[in-house]
Amino acid sequence: MKTKYILVFLLLFIFTACKKDIEEEVIRPVKIQEINSSQNENFNIDFPAQISPTQKTILAFKYAGKIKNINFESGDFVKKGQVIATIDDSDYKVNLEAISKKYEAANAVAQNAEVQFSRAEKLYKGGAMPKKDYDNALMQKNVAISTLKEASAGLENARNTLNDTKIIAPYDGYIDKKIVEVGTVVPEGGPVISFISNEVSIENTPFFELYVGYNSAIRFENRYILYVNRTDIEDIRILEASSGEIIALSLWKEKEYSPKGEMYCTNFLVKIVKSSNLDNLLYKANKEKSFLRIDRIENENIYIEIYTENDISDTPQQPQVVERSIAWLFFNTSTKRLYDNTLDIENPKELTYDRELLKKVNLDNLCRE
Repeated sequence: MKTKYILVFLLLFIFTACKKDIEEEVIRPVKIQEINSSQNENFNIDFPAQISPTQKTILAFKYAGKIKNINFESGDFVKKGQVIATIDDSDYKVNLEAISKKYEAANAVAQNAEVQFSRAEKLYKGGAMPKKDYDNALMQKNVAISTLKEASAGLENARNTLNDTKIIAPYDGYIDKKIVEVGTVVPEGGPVISFISNEVSIENTPFFELYVGYNSAIRFENRYILYVNRTDIEDIRILEASSGEIIALSLWKEKEYSPKGEMYCTNFLVKIVKSSNLDNLLYKANKEKSFLRIDRIENENIYIEIYTENDISDTPQQPQVVERSIAWLFFNTSTKRLYDNTLDIENPKELTYDRELLKKVNLDNLCRE
């Protein structure tokens, strides 16, 4: 019986202790602070860029021959004075060796004629040699000197000809394209290498020039020109269109800037057209070389021209680029419908496109800013 009371007492003690612990547990409130997403909000807009050459040269050999070496690949940087390519120079070396021997022989004859004339001159002045022999010595000296001059000119020409079996970089630049390959027999003056430089000098400092706003498939009409310091990539500058001045990018970014305007309008139109089912044979054939621009905006319609650029020149050194329109479209900002009116203006064909592109964009407002 006593044992029973002890067990009851222990159970009551344990229950009371647990209850006390529960009652003493404090639930502290969590402090909640709303994060304002509009503070320090950043947005990124991607623009394709193109390094446009400020200087372009088609390099060629002065003489015909078989290409022996091309020491660089497309895209490689080359310092001024470096040898880019060579043709087989074995015949030119043989020619130089033969002319060198002729020069050495002519030089020896000229030196001997000079010695003989000096001796004859002394004898003639001393009355020990008749004038006839003196005149003969003078003539031989003059002929020897004339022959030596001709041999010297021939030697210089042979050396220059041998040097012309090399293509030397005319300035610091890049291999844009190899027009021919090793082993090709090229004619005199035949194009071998397309060589470019996109370097400009700002405040006596070399900068790379980049055009922002190009796309490999469809081009933007508006673009920015950036300059990157060749030795300090943190030093980036931009051409300010309004003033024509080149200023630091940081200064340009501090100015009031809104992601609106024709460039951004065109940016979205490019995406819309690229996502569409435009069934135009010329467009399909030239899709990677097509350009897009806004022709005009009338009421709710944005009229779009798609065109290509073709070089009709006979020589790459003097390009003659002509434009060719391949498609005409218009986009209705009210209905958000895209039409192809290339073949029939009165009855344009409606096109489909990725409507998700305009989910968060009011194209009408964007294109009218």
